[in-house]
Amino acid sequence: MPCARPANGWRRRSECRSAQHPETQIQDAQRRLVPLQTALTQAESQWQEWQQAWQAALAEAGHEDTLPVDQLETRLARMQDIQTLLAQMDSLRADEIEPLQSALDSWMRHARTLADQLMPDAPADMSVRTWR
Repeated sequence: MPCARPANGWRRRSECRSAQHPETQIQDAQRRLVPLQTALTQAESQWQEWQQAWQAALAEAGHEDTLPVDQLETRLARMQDIQTLLAQMDSLRADEIEPLQSALDSWMRHARTLADQLMPDAPADMSVRTWR
């Protein structure tokens, strides 16, 4: 049965469909369902592939393969914090501690030289620190 037009000449598509024979509506719905089912199957397959890749990546990185994303993000943030702190420690060691240690070692050698000049017969294992 054709879709009748109202007085203004326009009818919504959905209104025309409802005026169709039920068997025609079923056939139309089934035709539209096939590509949707195909898309759903593809999406489910892609999701499963992604999940398997995700679980493999988690296991390779040493995490449980069931670890939720938010917990992994928290762990990664903490690991980044640790790396930042280690870099700061290395910088402190290189920029401040090692130069101070070098200066202290130099002063100890100088003090040993002076002590040897003052007491040439002192035992070699006598520490300059004992003079403090």
